[in-house]
Amino acid sequence: MWKCIELSSAVLSGPSRFEGADGVRLEYRNIGRRIFLVDAVETDGGRITMHDGFHYADAIIAAEELARAEGIPVHDMVVGGSA
Repeated sequence: MWKCIELSSAVLSGPSRFEGADGVRLEYRNIGRRIFLVDAVETDGGRITMHDGFHYADAIIAAEELARAEGIPVHDMVVGGSA
């Protein structure tokens, strides 16, 4: 059971790592960019990232859709409060 949806952000400080049938590939072009994360937070504190991307508006939409479907609040840590 989830207690809330949490929206946060971070700045990427290293390369993205992609693994596939062809091996491992590192991508450096997004270092320094801000990424927005939408996590479902469980009552015991566990969490799972449900959305990540480079656009705050997309993260807000994803967070609101999840919260509405589950009937739980959104905590927007990007602006320091609840949405």
